[in-house]
Parts: sequence; structure tokens; C-alpha cells
Amino acid sequence: MLTQCSSCYADLSDGAAFCAACGAPVTKPDPVPISAAQFPSACSGCGAALSKDAAFCSACGTAVVESKTSVPSCSSCGSALTSDAVFCGNCGTPVASRQAEIKASAPPSARQVGTAIAAGSPTGWMAWCHLSAFAGLLLPFVFNWFGPLIIWLTKRSEIPAVDDQGKESLNFQISTTIYALVLSVVLGVVSAFFGVVAGVFHLYFLMLFPLWSALMWFLFIPFGIAWVVFVVIAAVKASSGTLYRYPLTIRLIK
Repeated sequence: MLTQCSSCYADLSDGAAFCAACGAPVTKPDPVPISAAQFPSACSGCGAALSKDAAFCSACGTAVVESKTSVPSCSSCGSALTSDAVFCGNCGTPVASRQAEIKASAPPSARQVGTAIAAGSPTGWMAWCHLSAFAGLLLPFVFNWFGPLIIWLTKRSEIPAVDDQGKESLNFQISTTIYALVLSVVLGVVSAFFGVVAGVFHLYFLMLFPLWSALMWFLFIPFGIAWVVFVVIAAVKASSGTLYRYPLTIRLIK
């Protein structure tokens, strides 16, 4: 491969130590230090294979330059890493950047949730907006929204996220209260109607309907389980800083 003299710009033959036209010594560029993971496998000038850590190509003398494509390497052994590697395939060393990403994306543990709530941190108060709804287990349809209301009114001006989650929790508790009351009224009216019809028209087979309607009241069991699950999910999400949104919620408080 021909190169040019730095003094007279005449073409130089391969391996020449001096310029044949002006006699100037041929200087070669200093190699750029590169890591093992970025070391090219072939010469960019002649395509010849390169030995590890070579500064110049042994075939044409071209300086080995750093690869333009940055390849991640292991901090311990220098082996090349794939872009999604969590551990080095050669020595097993954890990839620090990937470990940090996994830790950041992982859901909070029960200990982390408990710590945030106990410490009274902003995320802890966000979680309390939801957890306070469990007061409704003492007095259903009243305390389930009363607890979130107290947290929201006392902390909404201090912590904007509590203002958001307080309203979301209140809307969900009000919505579930409305759904439960409507379901109760419908079941009660239907049971009474069929009981009256059975008595007036002597349709005794309809007398069994109150038993069926009593069984329908068991619909409140999955309703209650779903309520507990959504409140717990909301509290966990809020404790990690997420502004949670309940499904099937009538958002009366804007």
C-alpha cells in the first residue's frame, strides 16, 4: 500500500524508511491506545489479520486505530460484552451498568414499602392515601373513603403527589361504594318482586327465588377481594413514586 511523504508528498513504496524523492525519513503516526474489547481483528489498510495489542500492521505498516464502534467490555478481564449482558460470559463479573438498570426497574420490596410508609416520606404519604381506605373494614361505605379524605386534606398542599393520589383514592372508594349500594338495591328489589309475585299468583316454585337471590349476595365476596387487591397494588405503586390509576373509577373529584 502506497502512502505519501510528509515533506514532498511523493508516493512512498511499502515499508520505505526514507522518501526516494527528497530523502526525508518516513514517520509513522503514533498508535492510539485502545482496549481489548475495541481492538479490530483486521487491518483497515490491507485487511490482514492483526495480532492482539499490535500497534502497526505487520503486513503494510498501517497504524492500528481505535474502532469507531464502541464495544462494551468487562471491567475485570476486558472481554467484549453483548449489549444486553448482565454478567461477563468469560469471568462472570456483574456488569455494573446493567445491574443498576435492573435494580432501578425492579418493583419495590415489602421492606422498602414499609420503610417509606413508616418514615413519613412523600411516597409514604402517597401510600397512606390508599392504605387508609382499609378503615372501611370497621364501617363499610363510610370509613373506606373517610381515611383517604383526611390524608388528602391534611397533606395535599404540602405534597403535590399526595393531592393527586388522594383524589384518585377518594374517587375509587366513592365509586366502589356506589357500585355496592346499587348492587344491594337491585338484589333487594328483585328478591322482593319475585316474593310478592309468588304469593299473589300462588306460583310456589318462585318461592325458591329468595334462596337464589341469597346466593347472589355471594357476589360481594369477589367484589370485596377485588377491592382489597386494587388498594394493595395502589399502595405499592405509590410507595415507589408511581401515580397510580384505578380501573373502573368514576372521577368525581377533579
